[in-house]
Amino acid sequence: MWVSALSEATLEQWKNLSQATNSSMNSNLDSLKKSFVHTADSFSGITGKTILNKYGDRKFGHYDFWALKDEDTNNLNFHWVRVGGN
Repeated sequence: MWVSALSEATLEQWKNLSQATNSSMNSNLDSLKKSFVHTADSFSGITGKTILNKYGDRKFGHYDFWALKDEDTNNLNFHWVRVGGN
């Protein structure tokens, strides 16, 4: 979330620079994406570096995938189960 907030601030700086130099901006979405990638690649927080891979996922880190499973279909007794990760 913090990287998103910083990206918005960076985008505003780019807009101001663009207006000052009379250069044209791409679409807002494309500019925000570039700003987000730039910000993420240069940010390091409590969970480590937020460098992104070519798919937009964090390049470094460990992920777990969880799903709700019904232990007993008669009683609807759901609980979280780890179904994947690295």
